[in-house]
Amino acid sequence: MGEAPAASNYLYYFILMIIAYPMGVVLSGCLFYEKRHQDIAATYYGLIGLVLAGYFLYKHMQTDVVYGKEAIEISHAKQAQEAAWQQSKEERRLKRTQEETSTP
Repeated sequence: MGEAPAASNYLYYFILMIIAYPMGVVLSGCLFYEKRHQDIAATYYGLIGLVLAGYFLYKHMQTDVVYGKEAIEISHAKQAQEAAWQQSKEERRLKRTQEETSTP
């Protein structure tokens, strides 16, 4: 029906990061031979991953995702139509009471 997905791109990036993070930890361990360098690389990789994960979650929570936008629009249209009908009904009632009171 052409409706947008109910998730933001930031959520997709976060999920991709969750999948790719363990592979990156292993890769960063394989790139360095000395244990000390491996530990430093893993620490920096973990900190960068934590900052990115926080950023993606924060940005995802700031996006407005509306579920069932078309259903909400239909509901608002029905409410407006019902309100107009009630108003015209009230106007007819007032007109009728005015006619009854004005005629002797």
